[in-house]
Amino acid sequence: MATSAELDQTEQWFLRRGIPHFIADYSAGRDVLTRAVPLLGLIFFAGLFTAVESEWTLQRNAAAVAVGAAVLATVWIVANLLRKQRAFAYPTHVGSIELAVVIVGPALPPLIFGGQVRASLLAFVVNATLVAVVYLGSSYGALPMIRWAFGRLVAQGTAVFRLFARALPVLLFFVVVLLLTGEVWLQAGLLSSVRMILTVALLIGIGVVFLAARIPKELRDLDTFDNADELAQLAASAPIHPQSVASVAPSALGPSSVGRKEWGNVVLVLLVSQALQVSVVALTMFGFVVVFGVVAIGPDTVTAYLGGVEPDVVASLMLFGERFELTLELLEVATFLAVLSGLFFTITSVTDAAYREEFRTEVTGEIREAFAVRRIYRELHAAQTT
Repeated sequence: MATSAELDQTEQWFLRRGIPHFIADYSAGRDVLTRAVPLLGLIFFAGLFTAVESEWTLQRNAAAVAVGAAVLATVWIVANLLRKQRAFAYPTHVGSIELAVVIVGPALPPLIFGGQVRASLLAFVVNATLVAVVYLGSSYGALPMIRWAFGRLVAQGTAVFRLFARALPVLLFFVVVLLLTGEVWLQAGLLSSVRMILTVALLIGIGVVFLAARIPKELRDLDTFDNADELAQLAASAPIHPQSVASVAPSALGPSSVGRKEWGNVVLVLLVSQALQVSVVALTMFGFVVVFGVVAIGPDTVTAYLGGVEPDVVASLMLFGERFELTLELLEVATFLAVLSGLFFTITSVTDAAYREEFRTEVTGEIREAFAVRRIYRELHAAQTT
């Protein structure tokens, strides 16, 4: 049987690959979010002091902050007492109640002391978004997942470059034609910040849907193994002694027992891996549009494209008697076209058979290896805990 050190090292092996939910008895509230308590506290108090209004009296503002702090302290004390700990002991578990307080607490003062429904709702939405980011980022190991995805990007660099090269002629023609079209400048260059953010978010969302729709096919049969030898061979990369692997491999061949969160973790890993590739393409096209726009489109042309509105100049340079300008409107158009390019590349990657085969061989091969290690690890963990 594997030692505790080997099992601990295997759990670190899962973490480095961004799949912490493969760890037995893994609890984000106990194992991860407790380390994020200072950050959650910062989010709470930042939201609380944001609720302070300049029109209110000092006493009223102090009362608003005191109410929020009292709510936090009450929940902290009660939660610790229910867990039979000292009243102000450092939390050993962060659950839904604690997260709800961080979200709702800062939204109460504007509502109670000023009847400001919109301010209260805004505080609620902002804090809920921040807490969701902290929870998902910590629970699903966002940083190690991104590091793993960067490693896959380097390993798959040739495949991504070949696909990009095949898509590049159409993509360049498409981008250049749009960049030289006045309507695009009127649409993208004069969009308000809110509309630009929503437009970019909508296009990114469409791309994510395209990728997510394809992933179930990539995961098909990845947790199915024909025999114990295949399972042991795939699990050889784990930091477990080969004799321990061989001893439990036959018993680990049963039906798949992967839970919903574990499947979700794997789907997220594949999404991040492909999204990173798309981001590289989008950033490349952004740089191309900015450079091409500064060189090929003069200040007078930009003004004409914008219907006579003077652009906001970010930087300018006199060279060979010509004035080259980088404008805020060009950056906005470049952002819009870069996101469209990313969406185009996403669709191409989903439909390109050669790329899909190489992606399956490289990335899903490592995921299959992780599934094999998970089966061996779970058998050894169960044997050690009984």
